[in-house]
Amino acid sequence: MPTPADSLRFVTKPWKDGLEITGYEGEPGESLVIPGEIDGQPVRRVGAKAFHACKSLRSVSFPDGLQSIGDDAFSKRSLGTATLPAGLEEIGAGWTCEAFEIPDSNPCFSVRDGVLFDKSGKTLILYPRKRKDKRYDVPEGVERIGDAAFKECSALESATFPEGLVSVGKRAFFKCNALKSAAFSKGLKRLEFRAFYYCKSLARVTFPEGLESIGEGAFWYCRSLAAVNFPPGLKTIEEKAFCECFALTSVSLPEGLTSIGVDAFYACESLSSVSLPKSLRTLGAVAFGCCKKLTSVELPEGLRTIEDYTFMGDNSLERVKLPDSLRSIGKCAFTWCKFTSITFPKGLETIGAEAFRWCESLKSAAFPEGLTTIGDSAFESCKSLANATFPGSLRTIGKGAFQFCKLKDVTFPEGVVAIGDFAFRGCFQLAKAAAPASLQEIGREAFPEKVSFTAPEGSWTAQWLAKR
Repeated sequence: MPTPADSLRFVTKPWKDGLEITGYEGEPGESLVIPGEIDGQPVRRVGAKAFHACKSLRSVSFPDGLQSIGDDAFSKRSLGTATLPAGLEEIGAGWTCEAFEIPDSNPCFSVRDGVLFDKSGKTLILYPRKRKDKRYDVPEGVERIGDAAFKECSALESATFPEGLVSVGKRAFFKCNALKSAAFSKGLKRLEFRAFYYCKSLARVTFPEGLESIGEGAFWYCRSLAAVNFPPGLKTIEEKAFCECFALTSVSLPEGLTSIGVDAFYACESLSSVSLPKSLRTLGAVAFGCCKKLTSVELPEGLRTIEDYTFMGDNSLERVKLPDSLRSIGKCAFTWCKFTSITFPKGLETIGAEAFRWCESLKSAAFPEGLTTIGDSAFESCKSLANATFPGSLRTIGKGAFQFCKLKDVTFPEGVVAIGDFAFRGCFQLAKAAAPASLQEIGREAFPEKVSFTAPEGSWTAQWLAKR
């Protein structure tokens, strides 16, 4: 037992009816005894990272009255078997040990084969980080895997889950770098935030029917993940769920799915095939950005918006079918894509800034009735674009919208009000342009100097030409 002098080396602060140990002045050596009280006050908690930096620590003894241990309190070196106190009520993640023990009298927790569960056995709380087993079968009756339960378990290669498991918690398998496969059984409803983040060896995941939601970043940077079955009943794929899964080759999403989040499949560099369901209503920004092998995509009816950067950098994308329900195309939505032509649906109202910038293979664009706005640099540097047909509904052509294109002549319909700065700058083959009476603004350097204009007599454009 420590002497009173030893007790003074603990750094503390008030916590509930006693003290929290937040650190330790000096180096405790290989063995540490947490005192039951300091200066007459009971020790109730060991705070997060309190002994995180103690490099030589091998064993810790806790007083029975300790109620709480924070995240990563002893995570730096292996403690062998961690014997937890009888009065413990809450425990954080990040235990570098080979097994857990706890008295049967503890009202909150139980241990089965060295693994920590809640008292009912329905939630797996913590798996020992230094356990050497390559496979673990989660026991029958477990309904939830707790947050960070398997975090950084370096030896684990495969895990199976029982029927009836409902959810996998936040960061549950965070950086389990040896994990190669995970097979889920019937009953699973949700995978939480970054559940399998950075599992670099994970190649196979089997989802059961009934899975409803794949959480934010659930499989982010699982760079070996080559195939995923998306089951019927899936409703939501959240932000960054499969971001940077470099080996993923195809995605077939089931009917019933309504939402794909921001960056959901960003930088899936091997992804060559995507099938989207008719039920899809939300496709997040950058959802399929930098999928460099994706060659075609058909967007479903019901989708009203293509968000910013959704397919940006998909430089093999040759064919896109846009739905009649589409109303707007966001900023940089198709920048650097490869298609030679695209058919815009009749209901389209807005094409955002840089939406088709650097689509160097695009040869023609027939804009539909209903379109009112072509955004800044929307078709800039589409170096093969030789033909563009503008509808009577068009009101605004943004700055640099068609600069450095191959257009030869353009006719602007009655209704166009403004043409922005540099809109057709660098269109060196552009010889003729016909302006309507409605036009009230032409920005600076909007056209090459040699362009021959026609405009109604007395119109704003005619006056502009006289001053040019």
